[in-house]
Amino acid sequence: DTGLIVFNREITRWKQTQIELNASLKYIQTINNVLPGIVSITESKSNEYIYINSHVQEMTGYSQWEFFENGISLFWEMVDPEDRPRIIQEFQNIKRDLENNPGSKKIHTTEFNIRSKNNEQKRLR
Repeated sequence: DTGLIVFNREITRWKQTQIELNASLKYIQTINNVLPGIVSITESKSNEYIYINSHVQEMTGYSQWEFFENGISLFWEMVDPEDRPRIIQEFQNIKRDLENNPGSKKIHTTEFNIRSKNNEQKRLR
């Protein structure tokens, strides 16, 4: 004898949440691609890029995919060696601030020089 077991569950709320999340992500991506600068998100423990907008290529010469493939090390290679220790310290301070104050809306601003893929020096803020 063969039989058939059928299991169903109601997923209306889950599906609606998924649709809303996808719409939110598209909205965020649209905003980030309209902003006139680089927007990136890294995972705090691994320092791997989770998101980086399309402006990274016009500002650095490197594609989004090169950043995803090479990780944060590509960023550090571009930062001017004279600025690197200060920027590392500032990033560590920001990370510590976020760990100590989850949900903090504090804005951190810094300036530093990079060398683009075609060896052009640029100042970023």
